[in-house]
Amino acid sequence: MTNMEAKVEELESFEEKYLLSMEKLQEKNADLESQAIKGKEQLLKMQSIFEEHDRKQADLIEKYETKIKELERAVVSLKRTLLKEKDQHNKEERSLKNIETQTEFQHKLFHSTSSSLSVEVEFLKNSHDLLKNKLNVLETEVKSQTDKENIRSIEDRDKIELLTQIPTKKHNGYITSNYTHKKPLKKQICSNKIENKFSVSLQVQKSKTSSTEVTTGRI
Repeated sequence: MTNMEAKVEELESFEEKYLLSMEKLQEKNADLESQAIKGKEQLLKMQSIFEEHDRKQADLIEKYETKIKELERAVVSLKRTLLKEKDQHNKEERSLKNIETQTEFQHKLFHSTSSSLSVEVEFLKNSHDLLKNKLNVLETEVKSQTDKENIRSIEDRDKIELLTQIPTKKHNGYITSNYTHKKPLKKQICSNKIENKFSVSLQVQKSKTSSTEVTTGRI
């Protein structure tokens, strides 16, 4: 009987130890579950942070792309405006030179009518030579200016192309510009030179005709 009681007590003691061990295991399991839940929450927060960061980066890239396109359009607009202003300036200069040349020539021709025929012929010859020299100088200047403008146009075009070839992270490519090259002014300048030569030649011919008429009237 005593042995049975001892075994019962031993079993009860073992049961208590087992129950205590089970409680500790349950507590550890609860702690692990709590840590797992916290880990999931932290993972979700980190994922949300990364997604927000990616969204902000995408917005920044899109804004930069829009800004680059606006700058490209501004550059193209400024380039066209500059070319128009230069063209208008050149036209005004040529027009003023033509007016001054024609006025000076007509003024000298008016006062030369009181001279003799030989003086008039000599004057017309000298005037013709002078105008010819001026035309040669003007032609040289226009050619030099045209060459400079063509070189400047090529350099500006190269700069525009370098600006438009900016790589972006979003598209993995290059942004192309809507820039359209302005045709050189060489043809227009040549046309104006021909018109100027024709105008001066016409004035010389009229002067010769007028001198001939005056001389004939005197004879």
